[in-house]
Amino acid sequence: MAQQPGRVLTSRMWLLVAALAVVAACLVVDVGFAVARSADPAGSGKVLAVAGPLTSDTNGLFLVDLDNETILVYQYSSGKNHLRFSAARTFAYDRQLEDYSTSPSPEQIRRILERAEGVGDAEGKN
Repeated sequence: MAQQPGRVLTSRMWLLVAALAVVAACLVVDVGFAVARSADPAGSGKVLAVAGPLTSDTNGLFLVDLDNETILVYQYSSGKNHLRFSAARTFAYDRQLEDYSTSPSPEQIRRILERAEGVGDAEGKN
């Protein structure tokens, strides 16, 4: 009995999803084989892997290198059965920002909490 091309593609896609789910589960429970280790003994040697959709027909594999503070993105096109490097970015300087394009701002949250504490104090709560 001949296999249907669409059925094989779907099976491959589910196999990839299952493999990535196993990797993600292993990262959550910190199983040694699922965590990449650095050759540098001074570093933590951890790379986090997260999988998710990029578009309707492509999936992404996002690697976060904690030692180098870098995010790497790989794109898997199931229709082409092809994996390619897509992007890289350091987040070292991003971590230094306290408030960038967020709502409510940290200052607004601080004021809300101060008002709530004042109300709690006035009602005898705390």
